[in-house]
Amino acid sequence: MATVLTTQTLVDTNRHSVIKVVGTGGNDANVRLVVAANLAYAINATGAISNLNPKRLNRIAIKRVWGHGQMGVANNVTLKWSGNSNTSIVTFGHGFFDYSFDSGSTPGTIEIPDQANCTGDIIFTSTAGATDSWTLFIDLKKDGRDYDQGQTRDPIAFNYGTGHNGA
Repeated sequence: MATVLTTQTLVDTNRHSVIKVVGTGGNDANVRLVVAANLAYAINATGAISNLNPKRLNRIAIKRVWGHGQMGVANNVTLKWSGNSNTSIVTFGHGFFDYSFDSGSTPGTIEIPDQANCTGDIIFTSTAGATDSWTLFIDLKKDGRDYDQGQTRDPIAFNYGTGHNGA
């Protein structure tokens, strides 16, 4: 049986997204969880903010992953970067989990390890049983090269700051 997913976007600004996912049942491999090109303010291959004609890579970084799993002892869910090798990010199972990538007072993130072979999408693999469930929150940081930070609305002001007189 495939995992039944309920996804809710809690925050989706031009620099930051928080996504909540509830999964029920399922033993799955490499199922899309987050499509980076579908997040708000994504810049497509033509330089416009649009989900049409997406870029091959939309760079995001994971700031934090937390939630709770109600699963059998041997069951788990693994989040991965989608790409040629589907690089693992974190694995969680039964109980509460909180993966914050800060190091002391230094903000930390998990970034895409192989940008040449990844899309920026996050996928998951699950060994959960039919009655298992999990709730997951993912806090994402968006890269300004791939998400509008103001450059498409007013490129001159973006590049020179407000009050630029064009000289």
